[in-house]
Amino acid sequence: MRFRYLLLIMVFLFLIVVTVFGVITWNLNKSIESKSTEQSIIADSLQNYKIAFNVLENSSLIKNLKGKKLVLLGEQQHGDGATQALNSELVMFLKKNGFNVLFFESNFYPTYRLNESLRNVQNIDFSVALNPFWAKSKETKELRQHIYQSAKTSDPFIVRGIDFQISTIFTQKKIHEDLVRYLKTIPSFEQYHYRHFWHSLKNGYGPVLYFNSKSSKMDKNREACLREIKLLIDLINSEFTSTNGEQQLYIRYLQNIYDFYYAKMFLKGDKYNAYRDSVMFENTIFQMEQFPDEKFVLWSANKHILNTSKFGKNLGYYLKNKFKDEMFTIMTTSYDGYSTNIATSNIQRNNPATSTTVEYFLKNNHSDATIFYTNDALKNKSSVMRFLGFNNLENFWFKEFDAFIFIPHMTPTHY
Repeated sequence: MRFRYLLLIMVFLFLIVVTVFGVITWNLNKSIESKSTEQSIIADSLQNYKIAFNVLENSSLIKNLKGKKLVLLGEQQHGDGATQALNSELVMFLKKNGFNVLFFESNFYPTYRLNESLRNVQNIDFSVALNPFWAKSKETKELRQHIYQSAKTSDPFIVRGIDFQISTIFTQKKIHEDLVRYLKTIPSFEQYHYRHFWHSLKNGYGPVLYFNSKSSKMDKNREACLREIKLLIDLINSEFTSTNGEQQLYIRYLQNIYDFYYAKMFLKGDKYNAYRDSVMFENTIFQMEQFPDEKFVLWSANKHILNTSKFGKNLGYYLKNKFKDEMFTIMTTSYDGYSTNIATSNIQRNNPATSTTVEYFLKNNHSDATIFYTNDALKNKSSVMRFLGFNNLENFWFKEFDAFIFIPHMTPTHY
């Protein structure tokens, strides 16, 4: 009797579990179905605001860029070959339409010097300044040739960098040589007054010792190093009664080194990224002010050019607040494909977009790259899209950009 009683209880509990599981599953399926329907509606509404990428010359894009001073171009991540090929084509199209200055998410100073070398150097090596996915990829080769050839004309394509991160290619030794050469032109400069800073440049890339060593002694060395960089900036300012271009350049250069050192020494994660974006904004404005009559293109990762602060205050947020309707942002996304891991050079598969994303429905009607514009109605709609590293993220995405390029199948970067 007791056994039958226990059996009945177990059966009853089992039925409860099955029922609860069924209800949860039903609700989950209904939720997924509802989310899919929402994304499908958004994808359908976009059909009225699109142009094929292969008809840029006769498209409405030119009309949409009227009155714009700055165009931001994004990519899901840096190893996206298809994006690099399309963005290169778009950059050359923009150059034909009066956008004569191109900013890369590359280090400020070496890119500045690269641009100076373009007119005079044969067989220029873009990798001394630009990251490999721009400097060496097959997808950007035509753009590099276009930049190099235009440099020898009366209508050059000016190339600049906006990042403070020091590339491993542009070594600590090179920084040391260049700074000392310039600072020796200042009579009151004494190299031994800045021994911590020079020492930091002799310890390999990083400099690992100053960035990562944890000790009270190293804390004092770090503080001394940063203080010496500030003193060098003050030294340059004190030696000139009027500001000149070279003085401004080296002050900005030293400020970038200071900011990079400070961030690597004391900041982590989101705080580091936010600081980096604020410096990229300062570098962008500094260089735009040198060309007051020009129009600009800025090529960076999608995450840096978002127009709102939903994912933190970034470069795009600062630029949007400054330029407002004079800025036009174009991001990229895709359904599936392959990318190159820029850290390992391995080719990695990007998982297909799920049925709860806008991209899932866009791929049904578009086999080629297509540009879609946002509109006021979409700005108030939440959507699930894959702009940040192929992750399915929900956001009011249409507030983050003015247009986006949909690439059905991503391909890796080739070198």
